[in-house]
Amino acid sequence: MKQNLKHLRWNYWALFFQTKYCILAVMSFGIFFVVVFFTQAFYTVQEMISISI
Repeated sequence: MKQNLKHLRWNYWALFFQTKYCILAVMSFGIFFVVVFFTQAFYTVQEMISISI
């Protein structure tokens, strides 16, 4: 019974680290997407301004 509990705890930690890294990957992907989106928008706005002037 004690061995089973230890195994369960290890499974919990493995799951925790997996979800942590999953969240980390999603967050880094989201930040990357936002940065790309903003640079695209910035260049588009710059082009529009240069065209209008």
